[in-house]
Amino acid sequence: MNEKRKTKRSHVRKQFKRRKSITPMEQQLSFFSAPLQVIAYSGLYLLDNGKWAVEYLWRYPNALIYSTAALSLYASLHLVEGSHIKYILSADALVVWYTYWVFLGILSSIGLGAGLHTFVLFLGPHIARVTLTAYECESLDFDVYGTNAFNCPNKSTGNVRFFKVLLKVLLESLCWGAGTAIGELPPYFMAKAASTSGQKIPQIEELKERGQLGTSIKDKILANLNTLLEKYGFLGIFLFASIPNPLFDLAGITCGHFQVPFWTFFGATFLGKSFIKATIQSIIVITAFSKDTIEAILGYLKIWSTQLHDLAENVLIRQVNLFGDSEGDAMMQPSRSSIIGVIWNGLISLMLIYFAITMLESFASTYHSNISQARKSGKTLQGDQTNIGHKRQHIA
Repeated sequence: MNEKRKTKRSHVRKQFKRRKSITPMEQQLSFFSAPLQVIAYSGLYLLDNGKWAVEYLWRYPNALIYSTAALSLYASLHLVEGSHIKYILSADALVVWYTYWVFLGILSSIGLGAGLHTFVLFLGPHIARVTLTAYECESLDFDVYGTNAFNCPNKSTGNVRFFKVLLKVLLESLCWGAGTAIGELPPYFMAKAASTSGQKIPQIEELKERGQLGTSIKDKILANLNTLLEKYGFLGIFLFASIPNPLFDLAGITCGHFQVPFWTFFGATFLGKSFIKATIQSIIVITAFSKDTIEAILGYLKIWSTQLHDLAENVLIRQVNLFGDSEGDAMMQPSRSSIIGVIWNGLISLMLIYFAITMLESFASTYHSNISQARKSGKTLQGDQTNIGHKRQHIA
Protein backbone atom coordinates (compact mmCIF):
# COMPACT_ATOMS: atom_id res chain seq x y z
CA MET A 1 0.00 0.00 0.00
CA ASN A 2 2.81 2.42 0.89
CA GLU A 3 4.56 1.74 -2.42
CA LYS A 4 1.33 2.43 -4.32
CA ARG A 5 0.86 5.73 -2.46
CA LYS A 6 4.45 6.76 -3.19
CA THR A 7 4.02 5.87 -6.85
CA LYS A 8 0.76 7.83 -7.03
CA ARG A 9 2.32 10.87 -5.35
CA SER A 10 5.34 10.83 -7.64
CA HIS A 11 3.02 10.57 -10.66
CA VAL A 12 0.92 13.50 -9.44
CA ARG A 13 4.09 15.49 -8.68
CA LYS A 14 5.36 14.96 -12.22
CA GLN A 15 2.00 15.99 -13.67
CA PHE A 16 1.94 19.08 -11.47
CA LYS A 17 5.46 20.12 -12.52
CA ARG A 18 4.67 19.40 -16.15
CA ARG A 19 1.49 21.46 -15.94
CA LYS A 20 3.34 24.40 -14.42
CA SER A 21 6.13 24.22 -16.99
CA ILE A 22 3.93 23.81 -20.05
CA THR A 23 1.24 26.41 -19.35
CA PRO A 24 2.67 29.27 -17.30
CA MET A 25 0.83 31.88 -19.38
CA GLU A 26 -2.51 30.35 -18.49
CA GLN A 27 -1.87 30.92 -14.82
CA GLN A 28 -0.49 34.46 -14.81
CA LEU A 29 0.16 37.13 -17.42
CA SER A 30 2.74 39.79 -16.63
CA PHE A 31 2.10 43.46 -17.39
CA PHE A 32 5.81 44.14 -17.79
CA SER A 33 6.45 41.33 -20.31
CA ALA A 34 3.22 41.72 -22.34
CA PRO A 35 1.57 45.08 -21.52
CA LEU A 36 -0.56 45.31 -24.67
CA GLN A 37 -1.88 41.78 -24.25
CA VAL A 38 -2.71 42.40 -20.58
CA ILE A 39 -4.55 45.65 -21.40
CA ALA A 40 -6.45 44.05 -24.28
CA TYR A 41 -7.46 40.96 -22.29
CA SER A 42 -8.44 43.13 -19.30
CA GLY A 43 -10.67 45.23 -21.54
CA LEU A 44 -12.31 42.13 -23.00
CA TYR A 45 -12.81 40.69 -19.51
CA LEU A 46 -14.48 43.89 -18.28
CA LEU A 47 -16.59 44.01 -21.46
CA ASP A 48 -17.81 40.45 -20.90
CA ASN A 49 -18.64 41.15 -17.27
CA GLY A 50 -20.37 44.40 -18.26
CA LYS A 51 -22.57 42.47 -20.68
CA TRP A 52 -23.34 39.95 -17.96
CA ALA A 53 -24.27 42.76 -15.54
CA VAL A 54 -26.60 44.37 -18.10
CA GLU A 55 -28.25 41.02 -18.82
CA TYR A 56 -28.63 40.37 -15.09
CA LEU A 57 -30.30 43.75 -14.52
CA TRP A 58 -32.51 43.20 -17.53
CA ARG A 59 -33.94 40.10 -15.88
CA TYR A 60 -35.34 42.26 -13.06
CA PRO A 61 -36.97 45.26 -14.79
CA ASN A 62 -39.14 46.22 -11.82
CA ALA A 63 -36.16 46.59 -9.48
CA LEU A 64 -34.34 48.62 -12.15
CA ILE A 65 -37.36 50.91 -12.66
CA TYR A 66 -37.95 51.48 -8.94
CA SER A 67 -34.28 52.17 -8.18
CA THR A 68 -34.01 54.59 -11.13
CA ALA A 69 -37.18 56.40 -9.99
CA ALA A 70 -35.89 56.69 -6.41
CA LEU A 71 -32.53 58.08 -7.54
CA SER A 72 -34.25 60.54 -9.90
CA LEU A 73 -36.52 61.74 -7.08
CA TYR A 74 -33.55 62.18 -4.73
CA ALA A 75 -31.62 64.11 -7.41
CA SER A 76 -34.62 66.37 -8.12
CA LEU A 77 -34.77 67.38 -4.44
CA HIS A 78 -31.43 69.17 -4.92
CA LEU A 79 -32.96 71.42 -7.58
CA VAL A 80 -35.90 72.63 -5.46
CA GLU A 81 -35.08 75.48 -3.09
CA GLY A 82 -36.33 75.32 0.48
CA SER A 83 -35.47 74.57 4.09
CA HIS A 84 -34.91 70.93 3.23
CA ILE A 85 -31.69 71.69 1.33
CA LYS A 86 -29.50 71.67 4.44
CA TYR A 87 -30.81 68.24 5.40
CA ILE A 88 -30.25 66.97 1.86
CA LEU A 89 -26.66 68.26 1.85
CA SER A 90 -26.09 66.71 5.28
CA ALA A 91 -27.42 63.39 3.99
CA ASP A 92 -25.16 63.69 0.92
CA ALA A 93 -22.08 64.19 3.11
CA LEU A 94 -23.09 61.24 5.29
CA VAL A 95 -23.64 58.93 2.31
CA VAL A 96 -20.37 59.97 0.64
CA TRP A 97 -18.42 59.49 3.88
CA TYR A 98 -19.61 55.96 4.62
CA THR A 99 -19.63 54.93 0.93
CA TYR A 100 -15.98 55.96 0.88
CA TRP A 101 -15.19 53.39 3.58
CA VAL A 102 -17.22 50.69 1.83
CA PHE A 103 -15.28 51.40 -1.37
CA LEU A 104 -11.96 51.16 0.49
CA GLY A 105 -13.08 47.82 1.93
CA ILE A 106 -13.87 46.53 -1.57
CA LEU A 107 -10.42 47.61 -2.76
CA SER A 108 -8.88 45.75 0.18
CA SER A 109 -10.32 42.33 -0.71
CA ILE A 110 -11.01 42.36 -4.45
CA GLY A 111 -8.55 40.90 -6.94
CA LEU A 112 -7.84 37.32 -5.77
CA GLY A 113 -5.33 38.21 -3.06
CA ALA A 114 -4.02 41.32 -4.82
CA GLY A 115 -6.16 43.81 -2.90
CA LEU A 116 -4.95 47.18 -1.67
CA HIS A 117 -4.14 47.19 2.06
CA THR A 118 -6.59 49.97 2.82
CA PHE A 119 -6.79 49.25 6.54
CA VAL A 120 -3.10 50.00 6.97
CA LEU A 121 -3.21 52.98 4.62
CA PHE A 122 -6.54 54.59 5.52
CA LEU A 123 -8.74 53.07 8.23
CA GLY A 124 -5.94 52.38 10.71
CA PRO A 125 -4.56 55.94 10.54
CA HIS A 126 -8.11 57.32 10.80
CA ILE A 127 -8.76 55.33 13.99
CA ALA A 128 -5.39 56.39 15.38
CA ARG A 129 -6.19 60.02 14.60
CA VAL A 130 -9.58 59.80 16.32
CA THR A 131 -7.98 58.16 19.37
CA LEU A 132 -5.15 60.69 19.68
CA THR A 133 -7.50 63.65 19.12
CA ALA A 134 -9.95 62.34 21.73
CA TYR A 135 -7.26 62.12 24.41
CA GLU A 136 -5.71 65.44 23.36
CA CYS A 137 -9.06 67.28 23.44
CA GLU A 138 -10.27 65.30 26.46
CA SER A 139 -13.55 65.00 24.63
CA LEU A 140 -15.29 63.06 21.88
CA ASP A 141 -17.56 65.93 20.80
CA PHE A 142 -15.76 66.62 17.50
CA ASP A 143 -16.56 65.84 13.87
CA VAL A 144 -14.55 63.25 11.97
CA TYR A 145 -15.43 64.55 8.47
CA GLY A 146 -16.36 67.85 6.90
CA THR A 147 -14.88 71.34 7.21
CA ASN A 148 -14.70 71.22 11.02
CA ALA A 149 -13.18 67.75 11.25
CA PHE A 150 -10.97 67.03 14.28
CA ASN A 151 -11.36 70.52 15.77
CA CYS A 152 -11.43 70.34 19.55
CA PRO A 153 -14.62 71.66 21.18
CA ASN A 154 -14.44 74.74 23.40
CA LYS A 155 -15.36 72.71 26.46
CA SER A 156 -13.74 69.38 27.32
CA THR A 157 -15.80 66.72 29.03
CA GLY A 158 -12.80 64.83 30.39
CA ASN A 159 -14.71 61.60 29.97
CA VAL A 160 -12.71 59.72 27.32
CA ARG A 161 -13.15 55.99 27.69
CA PHE A 162 -11.99 53.12 25.51
CA PHE A 163 -15.51 51.92 24.69
CA LYS A 164 -16.64 55.43 23.69
CA VAL A 165 -13.68 55.81 21.33
CA LEU A 166 -14.60 52.46 19.78
CA LEU A 167 -18.19 53.65 19.28
CA LYS A 168 -16.81 56.81 17.63
CA VAL A 169 -15.12 54.77 14.88
CA LEU A 170 -17.45 51.76 14.83
CA LEU A 171 -19.56 52.77 11.80
CA GLU A 172 -16.48 53.45 9.66
CA SER A 173 -15.06 50.09 10.74
CA LEU A 174 -18.30 48.24 9.97
CA CYS A 175 -18.63 49.90 6.55
CA TRP A 176 -15.04 48.97 5.72
CA GLY A 177 -15.71 45.40 6.82
CA ALA A 178 -18.89 45.29 4.71
CA GLY A 179 -16.82 46.43 1.73
CA THR A 180 -14.33 43.60 2.26
CA ALA A 181 -17.25 41.15 2.26
CA ILE A 182 -18.56 42.61 -1.02
CA GLY A 183 -15.08 42.33 -2.51
CA GLU A 184 -15.12 38.57 -1.92
CA LEU A 185 -18.16 38.09 -4.20
CA PRO A 186 -16.45 38.12 -7.66
CA PRO A 187 -14.43 34.91 -7.02
CA TYR A 188 -17.56 33.28 -5.61
CA PHE A 189 -19.72 34.22 -8.62
CA MET A 190 -17.04 33.24 -11.14
CA ALA A 191 -16.52 29.84 -9.52
CA LYS A 192 -20.28 29.24 -9.25
CA ALA A 193 -20.83 30.12 -12.92
CA ALA A 194 -17.94 27.89 -13.99
CA SER A 195 -19.25 25.02 -11.86
CA THR A 196 -22.77 25.41 -13.29
CA SER A 197 -21.45 25.31 -16.86
CA GLY A 198 -19.22 22.30 -16.13
CA GLN A 199 -15.91 24.16 -16.57
CA LYS A 200 -12.84 23.25 -14.57
CA ILE A 201 -11.54 25.87 -12.17
CA PRO A 202 -7.70 26.12 -12.15
CA GLN A 203 -7.54 26.98 -8.44
CA ILE A 204 -9.66 23.94 -7.48
CA GLU A 205 -7.60 21.62 -9.67
CA GLU A 206 -4.40 22.98 -8.14
CA LEU A 207 -5.82 22.43 -4.64
CA LYS A 208 -6.53 18.80 -5.48
CA GLU A 209 -3.01 18.28 -6.83
CA ARG A 210 -1.41 19.95 -3.83
CA GLY A 211 -3.52 17.82 -1.51
CA GLN A 212 -2.34 14.64 -3.20
CA LEU A 213 1.25 15.82 -2.98
CA GLY A 214 0.91 16.71 0.70
CA THR A 215 4.30 18.45 0.79
CA SER A 216 3.48 21.03 3.49
CA ILE A 217 0.98 21.91 6.19
CA LYS A 218 -0.34 24.78 4.04
CA ASP A 219 -1.04 22.39 1.16
CA LYS A 220 -2.93 20.03 3.47
CA ILE A 221 -5.02 22.90 4.87
CA LEU A 222 -5.86 24.11 1.37
CA ALA A 223 -6.72 20.59 0.24
CA ASN A 224 -9.07 20.07 3.20
CA LEU A 225 -10.62 23.50 2.82
CA ASN A 226 -13.65 22.24 0.91
CA THR A 227 -14.20 19.49 3.50
CA LEU A 228 -14.06 22.07 6.30
CA LEU A 229 -16.52 24.41 4.61
CA GLU A 230 -18.83 21.57 3.62
CA LYS A 231 -18.86 20.08 7.12
CA TYR A 232 -19.44 23.28 9.10
CA GLY A 233 -21.25 25.36 6.46
CA PHE A 234 -22.26 28.81 7.72
CA LEU A 235 -20.20 28.49 10.91
CA GLY A 236 -17.09 27.40 9.00
CA ILE A 237 -17.30 30.34 6.59
CA PHE A 238 -18.00 32.71 9.50
CA LEU A 239 -14.95 31.53 11.46
CA PHE A 240 -12.75 31.59 8.35
CA ALA A 241 -13.83 35.18 7.60
CA SER A 242 -13.38 36.36 11.20
CA ILE A 243 -9.61 35.95 11.23
CA PRO A 244 -7.12 37.83 9.03
CA ASN A 245 -5.91 35.34 6.43
CA PRO A 246 -4.86 35.60 2.78
CA LEU A 247 -6.62 32.33 1.85
CA PHE A 248 -10.21 33.55 1.97
CA ASP A 249 -10.28 34.10 -1.80
CA LEU A 250 -9.88 30.33 -2.13
CA ALA A 251 -12.73 29.88 0.35
CA GLY A 252 -14.96 31.99 -1.91
CA ILE A 253 -13.90 29.98 -4.96
CA THR A 254 -14.52 26.73 -3.09
CA CYS A 255 -17.99 27.85 -1.93
CA GLY A 256 -18.88 28.90 -5.45
CA HIS A 257 -17.58 25.64 -6.92
CA PHE A 258 -19.65 23.54 -4.51
CA GLN A 259 -22.78 25.67 -5.04
CA VAL A 260 -23.01 27.05 -1.50
CA PRO A 261 -26.14 29.27 -1.38
CA PHE A 262 -25.44 32.98 -1.86
CA TRP A 263 -26.92 34.21 1.42
CA THR A 264 -25.11 31.49 3.36
CA PHE A 265 -21.77 32.59 1.91
CA PHE A 266 -22.34 36.35 1.93
CA GLY A 267 -24.13 36.40 5.31
CA ALA A 268 -21.34 34.49 7.05
CA THR A 269 -18.67 36.54 5.27
CA PHE A 270 -20.36 39.85 6.12
CA LEU A 271 -20.79 39.01 9.80
CA GLY A 272 -17.28 37.62 10.14
CA LYS A 273 -15.42 40.37 8.32
CA SER A 274 -17.53 43.36 9.39
CA PHE A 275 -18.52 42.64 12.99
CA ILE A 276 -15.62 40.44 14.14
CA LYS A 277 -12.48 40.99 12.06
CA ALA A 278 -12.81 44.75 11.51
CA THR A 279 -13.82 45.33 15.13
CA ILE A 280 -10.83 43.34 16.44
CA GLN A 281 -8.48 45.36 14.22
CA SER A 282 -10.06 48.61 15.45
CA ILE A 283 -9.65 47.52 19.07
CA ILE A 284 -5.95 46.79 18.45
CA VAL A 285 -5.35 50.25 16.93
CA ILE A 286 -7.26 52.05 19.72
CA THR A 287 -5.33 50.10 22.34
CA ALA A 288 -2.02 50.91 20.66
CA PHE A 289 -2.74 54.67 20.53
CA SER A 290 -4.61 55.06 23.82
CA LYS A 291 -3.21 57.34 26.50
CA ASP A 292 -2.44 54.52 28.94
CA THR A 293 -0.56 52.49 26.33
CA ILE A 294 1.49 55.48 25.17
CA GLU A 295 2.36 56.44 28.74
CA ALA A 296 3.41 52.86 29.47
CA ILE A 297 5.63 52.74 26.36
CA LEU A 298 7.22 56.11 27.21
CA GLY A 299 7.78 54.89 30.77
CA TYR A 300 9.65 51.80 29.55
CA LEU A 301 11.69 53.91 27.12
CA LYS A 302 12.61 56.31 29.90
CA ILE A 303 13.96 53.41 31.97
CA TRP A 304 16.07 52.08 29.11
CA SER A 305 17.15 55.31 27.42
CA THR A 306 16.36 58.95 28.16
CA GLN A 307 17.29 59.97 24.62
CA LEU A 308 14.87 57.45 23.07
CA HIS A 309 12.16 58.63 25.47
CA ASP A 310 12.65 62.28 24.51
CA LEU A 311 12.74 61.45 20.80
CA ALA A 312 9.56 59.34 20.97
CA GLU A 313 7.79 61.96 23.07
CA ASN A 314 8.68 64.77 20.64
CA VAL A 315 7.54 62.72 17.65
CA LEU A 316 4.28 61.87 19.41
CA ILE A 317 3.59 65.49 20.39
CA ARG A 318 4.31 66.67 16.86
CA GLN A 319 2.00 64.01 15.43
CA VAL A 320 -0.79 64.92 17.83
CA ASN A 321 -0.39 68.58 16.90
CA LEU A 322 -0.56 67.74 13.21
CA PHE A 323 -3.67 65.58 13.77
CA GLY A 324 -5.26 68.37 15.77
CA ASP A 325 -4.46 70.95 13.05
CA SER A 326 -2.22 72.90 15.37
CA GLU A 327 -0.90 75.48 12.94
CA GLY A 328 1.82 76.82 15.22
CA ASP A 329 3.71 73.57 15.62
CA ALA A 330 3.10 72.62 11.99
CA MET A 331 4.60 75.92 10.84
CA MET A 332 7.63 75.41 13.09
CA GLN A 333 8.50 72.16 11.28
CA PRO A 334 7.72 72.83 7.60
CA SER A 335 10.55 70.85 6.08
CA ARG A 336 10.12 67.71 8.13
CA SER A 337 6.33 67.61 7.82
CA SER A 338 6.57 68.21 4.06
CA ILE A 339 9.15 65.44 3.68
CA ILE A 340 6.98 63.01 5.65
CA GLY A 341 3.98 64.06 3.56
CA VAL A 342 5.87 63.52 0.31
CA ILE A 343 7.10 60.09 1.42
CA TRP A 344 3.61 59.05 2.58
CA ASN A 345 1.92 60.30 -0.60
CA GLY A 346 4.58 58.60 -2.71
CA LEU A 347 4.05 55.32 -0.85
CA ILE A 348 0.29 55.51 -1.40
CA SER A 349 0.80 56.35 -5.09
CA LEU A 350 3.14 53.38 -5.57
CA MET A 351 0.68 51.04 -3.88
CA LEU A 352 -2.17 52.35 -6.03
CA ILE A 353 -0.11 51.80 -9.19
CA TYR A 354 0.83 48.29 -8.03
CA PHE A 355 -2.80 47.56 -7.21
CA ALA A 356 -3.95 48.75 -10.66
CA ILE A 357 -1.31 46.65 -12.44
CA THR A 358 -2.13 43.60 -10.34
CA MET A 359 -5.84 43.97 -11.05
CA LEU A 360 -5.16 44.23 -14.79
CA GLU A 361 -3.00 41.09 -14.62
CA SER A 362 -5.70 39.25 -12.67
CA PHE A 363 -8.42 40.22 -15.18
CA ALA A 364 -6.20 39.32 -18.13
CA SER A 365 -5.18 35.95 -16.64
CA THR A 366 -8.80 35.06 -15.92
CA TYR A 367 -9.85 35.93 -19.48
CA HIS A 368 -6.86 34.05 -20.95
CA SER A 369 -7.67 31.00 -18.83
CA ASN A 370 -11.29 31.09 -20.00
CA ILE A 371 -10.43 31.22 -23.69
CA SER A 372 -7.78 28.52 -23.22
CA GLN A 373 -10.35 26.20 -21.63
CA ALA A 374 -12.79 27.02 -24.43
CA ARG A 375 -10.18 26.10 -27.04
CA LYS A 376 -9.32 22.86 -25.26
CA SER A 377 -12.97 21.88 -24.97
CA GLY A 378 -13.45 22.69 -28.66
CA LYS A 379 -10.52 20.48 -29.61
CA THR A 380 -11.82 17.69 -27.44
CA LEU A 381 -15.22 17.87 -29.10
CA GLN A 382 -13.62 17.78 -32.54
CA GLY A 383 -11.49 14.80 -31.53
CA ASP A 384 -14.53 12.93 -30.22
CA GLN A 385 -16.43 13.62 -33.44
CA THR A 386 -13.47 12.35 -35.52
CA ASN A 387 -13.23 9.15 -33.46
CA ILE A 388 -16.97 8.58 -33.82
CA GLY A 389 -16.66 9.05 -37.60
CA HIS A 390 -13.83 6.53 -37.81
CA LYS A 391 -15.81 4.02 -35.76
CA ARG A 392 -18.84 4.48 -38.03
CA GLN A 393 -16.69 3.90 -41.13
CA HIS A 394 -15.17 0.82 -39.55
CA ILE A 395 -18.60 -0.60 -38.71
CA ALA A 396 -19.85 0.09 -42.24
